[in-house]
Amino acid sequence: MLEPETILNEINFKPNMIVAEFGCGSGNLTIPLSEKVRQGKVYALDILEEKIDALKHKSKMENVFNIKSIICDLDEPEGSTLSSGSVDVVLMVNVLFQAEKKDVMIKEGIRILKEGGELLIVDWKEDSIVGPKEGKISAGKAKEVAEKARASLKKEFSLGEYHYGLTFIK
Repeated sequence: MLEPETILNEINFKPNMIVAEFGCGSGNLTIPLSEKVRQGKVYALDILEEKIDALKHKSKMENVFNIKSIICDLDEPEGSTLSSGSVDVVLMVNVLFQAEKKDVMIKEGIRILKEGGELLIVDWKEDSIVGPKEGKISAGKAKEVAEKARASLKKEFSLGEYHYGLTFIK
C-alpha cells in the first residue's frame, strides 16, 4: 500500500502553497496534504460525487478547512475548471490508469501549474503483478506526454514493487 507521507515527501511543500490533487477519491492523500499547506489551499478534484461527499465529511470531522472540493471531468481539456497558471503543485496519484484520455489529464495538470510549479505522477508499473489489468500508462509514455506539454523531468523514483513516481517542473 502506498503511504501518503512517502508520496508527499517527494515534494518540498511550503505552508502557503496552492495544490491540486487530481482524482482525490475520499481523501486518503488529501487530508495529509492539507496539513503540509496549512495556510494554502488544496483543490480536491474527482468525477465521483460520492467520493467528494466522503472527503467533505472526513475533512469536517478532522477540522480541516483549507480543502476546496470540485466535481469535474479531468478527461476533458480544461476539465479541472481551474485557471491556467494558478497552482504550485499538481498531484496525480493512482489516477492515470483510470483515465480514458491520459494525455489530456497530464496536459491539464501542466496547464494549471504556475511557471516553476511541480507535477507529481505516481502510478502502476506496467509489469506490476497486482493492480489493474488494463489502463496502465508506462513511466516512459507519461514522460513523453509531459515533456511535449512543456514540463521537464526533475526526478524519477520507485515506490516499491508496483508503482513508479515522476516529478516534473513547468
